[in-house]
Amino acid sequence: MTWAEVTLRIRRLLDDDGSGQPRIGRDVFDEFSRLLRVHMPEVIAHPPLVLACDKSVVVAKLSQGEGLDAASLGLLDAVYRVLSDTGDVAPLEAVVSEPKRKVNKLKSLADCLSEICEQFFNCSVSYSFETQPDWLRSVPDRGVYDAVWKDVSAVYAVLVDDRWTLTDRLEEFAAELKGGRQRVDIWFEAPLNCMVEFDETQHFNPFRLKTLQAWDGYAQCSFDYDHYLPLTEATTIPAGETPFQRLKNFDPLFPPMLDGEAQDNRIRQRAFRDFLKDITPLVMPKVNPTIRMSYMTTNGRIRDFTGEDFESVEAYIRQGGFLERMQLMPCSDI
Repeated sequence: MTWAEVTLRIRRLLDDDGSGQPRIGRDVFDEFSRLLRVHMPEVIAHPPLVLACDKSVVVAKLSQGEGLDAASLGLLDAVYRVLSDTGDVAPLEAVVSEPKRKVNKLKSLADCLSEICEQFFNCSVSYSFETQPDWLRSVPDRGVYDAVWKDVSAVYAVLVDDRWTLTDRLEEFAAELKGGRQRVDIWFEAPLNCMVEFDETQHFNPFRLKTLQAWDGYAQCSFDYDHYLPLTEATTIPAGETPFQRLKNFDPLFPPMLDGEAQDNRIRQRAFRDFLKDITPLVMPKVNPTIRMSYMTTNGRIRDFTGEDFESVEAYIRQGGFLERMQLMPCSDI
């Protein structure tokens, strides 16, 4: 059972407690969850671990030795009860002895976002990593993007220094440009239908800056433009021969443009594909605006996030009003 599922079950209990004031109980639980994220993040990542701990140990950790109030103690009892009722018991020895499975480094971040969304929308949500939707292509289709083709073409032009037009390249290399599907860092399935992109340092560079400056539609997107702009202005990735800079395989849209072995076509390509993820929801009525957050939102960390990082993420999401822009979708058929 995930922490998001535990949260949903306990909130249902709070709503059914007959007090007539469920919001008070929810506020207490939100504070209780915050304490867990700060002092016992391993429980947020894997809730059954709490069953392997003596309750007095948990109380001491959460309260830093000062003791919990009666309401928080009641919520802790509810957590134990919910996990025990599901039979999802994981003694510490069993967890430690299990073969290590590869866990996506963004899992705890996705769990944090799930909790925020479930609290806001009052519904259960699910997510997946590295999803490749059929409708999110690496090469834009004129039929799909017709309503914004002028914008897509303009952004492409600035990325290739106006050497070619997008329409001409697509026509000339139609056979080669079948186009694969892009990967999404975190895909929140229906009813959210929302892409979440976590941008590390390689996504901030002069070419990404060009995309931000060339399109005036970013007010419709769910990320802090005023935060992204200075980050892209301050970051430089020089041309080179590594996979972060030079494409290993020929891409007709972004062929080598510099003399010599050192190239920057991978950086240009990445900036274009990031832009496509931003603009795609405008032509997909059943896809909510893409939410982006940078590595600076998590205080420079790209994995092993802390309670402080989760608090920063929640503040970023709430202050940006990103959830208010979303519409719940009845199904995942896009």
